[in-house]
Amino acid sequence: MEGKIATIIVGIILILFLGGCQDDDISLEGKWERFDAAGAGAILKVNRVGETYRGTLVHVGPRLQGGFESGDVKWREIVSKTENYYEGNDLIKFIDSTGRVERYEYEEVYFELVSFDILKVRSFAESKYTGSIQKWKRIQ
Repeated sequence: MEGKIATIIVGIILILFLGGCQDDDISLEGKWERFDAAGAGAILKVNRVGETYRGTLVHVGPRLQGGFESGDVKWREIVSKTENYYEGNDLIKFIDSTGRVERYEYEEVYFELVSFDILKVRSFAESKYTGSIQKWKRIQ
């Protein structure tokens, strides 16, 4: 009888230990630097806001065109869809011929956390494989 109880206790401990070792989604929180040609050098700080994430520009960088400024909420309403895949909105600004921001809107995008420190952002949230791609690396 004592042997069965010991076996059950060991089994319960193993289940609890192994269950605690499961990988959760890697958090998007932190600072990210864009490293693709179009916007290299831009830096975002991503924070959790309730059940979603929000990315605010902290540095525009020399290559990010389009009227962006530090403090702009570049990404918003980012939600997890499956492990390391997210959907949300990316700020797009429209510039007139004088260089002024004429209007802005948020476009649906698809986020793929390729690894702990590499994030790909694609336009067209309904497709994982089409649209323009932004590449970001975690710096903090």
